[in-house]
Amino acid sequence: MKTLSPIGCLSLAALLATQASAESGLLIEELVVTAQKRAQNLTDVPIAISSFGAGDIEATASRQLADLAEHIPNLAMDSSNALSSAVAIRGVGSSSRNIGFDGRVGVYIDGVYMGQSPALNQQLLDLQRVEVLRGPQGALFGKNTVAGAINLITEKPGAENYTELGINAGNYGARQFSIKFNRALSDDAGLKFSVASLQRDGFAHNELDGQELGNIDSRTVRLQYRQELSDSLSVLLSGDYMEVDQNSIFNDGIAVTDSFGTRQIARPEDRKANVNFLPRDERSIGGLSMDIEYELDNGFGLRSVSAWRSTSAEFRNDVDYSPLDVLTSTFDDKYQQFTQEFQLISPAKDEFNYVVGLYYYRQDAESERNAYPGSIALFPGWPTAPVTTDGEVDTESVAVFANAEANFAENWRLGFGFRLATETKDVDWTIDGSGSGIFFIGVGQVQDSRRDTDFSPSLSLSYDINEDLSAYVRYAEGYKSGGYNLDYVTQADLVAGIEFDKETVENFELGLKGSLFNGRARFSAALFRADYEDYQVNQFLDLGNGATSISIRNAAKVETSGAELELDVKLAKSLTLSAALGLLSADFDRFPNGGGQGVDLDGNRLPGAAERQASLALDYRTPLGFIDAELGINLNVSYSGDYFTTATNVRSATLGDGSTLAYGHVDSHSLVNLRVSLMESSARWSVALWSKNLLDKEFVVNDGRDFLNTYNIGLNDPRTVGLEATYAF
Repeated sequence: MKTLSPIGCLSLAALLATQASAESGLLIEELVVTAQKRAQNLTDVPIAISSFGAGDIEATASRQLADLAEHIPNLAMDSSNALSSAVAIRGVGSSSRNIGFDGRVGVYIDGVYMGQSPALNQQLLDLQRVEVLRGPQGALFGKNTVAGAINLITEKPGAENYTELGINAGNYGARQFSIKFNRALSDDAGLKFSVASLQRDGFAHNELDGQELGNIDSRTVRLQYRQELSDSLSVLLSGDYMEVDQNSIFNDGIAVTDSFGTRQIARPEDRKANVNFLPRDERSIGGLSMDIEYELDNGFGLRSVSAWRSTSAEFRNDVDYSPLDVLTSTFDDKYQQFTQEFQLISPAKDEFNYVVGLYYYRQDAESERNAYPGSIALFPGWPTAPVTTDGEVDTESVAVFANAEANFAENWRLGFGFRLATETKDVDWTIDGSGSGIFFIGVGQVQDSRRDTDFSPSLSLSYDINEDLSAYVRYAEGYKSGGYNLDYVTQADLVAGIEFDKETVENFELGLKGSLFNGRARFSAALFRADYEDYQVNQFLDLGNGATSISIRNAAKVETSGAELELDVKLAKSLTLSAALGLLSADFDRFPNGGGQGVDLDGNRLPGAAERQASLALDYRTPLGFIDAELGINLNVSYSGDYFTTATNVRSATLGDGSTLAYGHVDSHSLVNLRVSLMESSARWSVALWSKNLLDKEFVVNDGRDFLNTYNIGLNDPRTVGLEATYAF
């Protein structure tokens, strides 16, 4: 698919909007965001930020957070398996599949950090909007992140009394039921309750027993209570809970070779498995929060956000991917976290605004992982006893952060901020691989403590070119704490040490935002470059005597650069065009021995980093007077360029029988989605027909090798269609 350059997109907008007028029907709606802890017009924020509102979520039929990645430039999310859910911004991200390794992108609900991989792919239940901030965000968000932050902002209790019922049914047995309940208990208090249940059959099936893989079975609840205690004091109490119980897809997809990668056994398009032990995904995720806001007589605001969250995740996997009882594994992880954030917010003034915050984070994580040999031993030296790992990591972080902006001259604004943080990790972990045979899994205990201290500044300079256009330049630093590689490591790993140090990033950004053609078009453009030092990756280590080991180490330098453009144009009163473009270069600047001893990977592309990403949407809205309703049609197209799935940037693998398998490279691909709706003029009822992957295209989205050298291929979802309806009273 050919994509337009930023200049080309703006030229197209100019051509289409030359006859624009200032009449209200042709004005693009102003977007208000709270990324800097206060309500601002999106075009006034000197940060590369995307805002995806409730209407966008509805129009694109998005159900989970991963669905939004199709529409936001340089955002990617792999959610094929909750254990290894990975979010990447500008090519940089990671899954935190072990409790000693933190992610690079933070996901928040109303500013509360959600935690590690099993909690990330949230249901999009009753949201006001989603804000995606690209680049380090330590001066704005309590939990530091080096690549960016995603904030899910919920719809708060309102003054209107209503109950809304929703139903959504589609192919593959898809069915969703939802209830939204809002009550104004008084002029000063409100209650809101939302619940949704989502089920869908899987796209793959197991030949041994006929059961499905990759199904969805989740239930989500959110309860909020708002109380205005006085004209200056308000309290918001929130609780949420999500439960998942389903047969998951394996780590990277369906096996296409035998257990040891010696021969190909299936085509990926067959979507078939043949295992005696179905992979399972059972999670419970919940939390409570209390948000208190108080306005002093002098206009200063005080805010306290206290939150407790809990995640329990159990995963089961057939490690040999075969109908034989050979090897199975279980992962049981539990996270308990408490966060406390205090903010001092200055009065809203044109001359000088600032936020000062104090943040405390405590997480107690436990992990128990076991690999069980079955009744069949394939060859001498096969494991004779379970391999077990068991332990905990306690993390405590304290940080002071600040972000300020001053108008120091006409049309000029200077922004500056910092984050000063100390994070401590205490680990107590054991591994027993004494029965692992030829796999040489280690035996030992790790009891240790490490501390990272970091000061990360940020600086921005903005200039208002005119009342409609603003340019900015921004510099920001960030860090990702060090940790421990708590996985099925070898004895050599234990000898070499499983601890790794923090990584740091320096980010440079140049942006231009504003509106064009008398408010008929809105755009945001950014150029960026980020340099990562001590990047945490899996690396081959030379242990001497010809022995090597693979472990997480601070082995690489990474450089990312590129451009982003978002554009909304009112083509006519009833028709809006939205376009987004992301251009990205994400490479290992240095990666010595990354492909094995003596094999450097300098210059290779980061896994999962597509060099081009684009989306285009047409949204048509027109009243139908004869039924007192509005007709809505949303057609959107998304495109992803090709990318590699391994740091070695290979495109094929040679199997044991000498045959070649396409592996390590994903071709460019695109998707078309459509939604047609009718909504009663007072929004009392609505019906919609939708389809995702309308043209039923099939392509590989990921691949990988598992523990025994099994090659796996993951495919995109096939065409899904559905009918949804809501009724409010």
